[in-house]
Amino acid sequence: MVTGKTHIVIPVRDQLHLTRSIVEQLSLQSGWDKCWILDNGSEDDTWGYLSTLSGQDGRYQPVTAIGAGIYEMWDEGFRLAVTQGAEAVAILNNDLMLAPGTVDGLRNALLENRNAWISYPDYTNESPECPLSYEVTKGTYRHGGMSGFCFMLRTECIDWSPLVDPRFKWWGGDDDIAFEVEKRGGEQVRVVGLPVTHLMEGTARHHNLGAQKAIDLESVLEKWGR
Repeated sequence: MVTGKTHIVIPVRDQLHLTRSIVEQLSLQSGWDKCWILDNGSEDDTWGYLSTLSGQDGRYQPVTAIGAGIYEMWDEGFRLAVTQGAEAVAILNNDLMLAPGTVDGLRNALLENRNAWISYPDYTNESPECPLSYEVTKGTYRHGGMSGFCFMLRTECIDWSPLVDPRFKWWGGDDDIAFEVEKRGGEQVRVVGLPVTHLMEGTARHHNLGAQKAIDLESVLEKWGR
């Protein structure tokens, strides 16, 4: 039962304006207790900003993650949240525009759907004005299911480590989580009517990822067959 602490995990690298924006958005969101921001060696003033932010608001916890891949940062943030007693953990990109009530909406989806191990917002953004409802889906956005840029996990069910198979470096980690949940009998739910916008301005531009994408997607097919 998700009735206790809800934590947030955000991996970042440079692009301070995006991190400032997501922090400002979180200040308007209720339903969360702590935010772990993992910085993979930013060369701008991101770390200085995070240090100051933490001093002003102890809910924000900056973590040095130099050289870590995105899924290593997901894993580190998730494990830190679990050690602090979090019952639900939201993993967010920093380049998002969140609807009002996003954190509460994701948390309530887990609360109201007992077999849901993952909840995620309606990234299709087709009907943001309709009353919220829940749709059980499978796979990731490639299959009509969750997306790795914004989702929440029920920690009591996620007992494997690492969170993502180390063979995946930049793509395929959300597939790996989604398919693992399915294999273990859990479900994921889309919160229909809870929109999110992915600005596509995140940390990926700092990496030479063209070849890695093909390798990771090939690994997904090798491991999961889809």
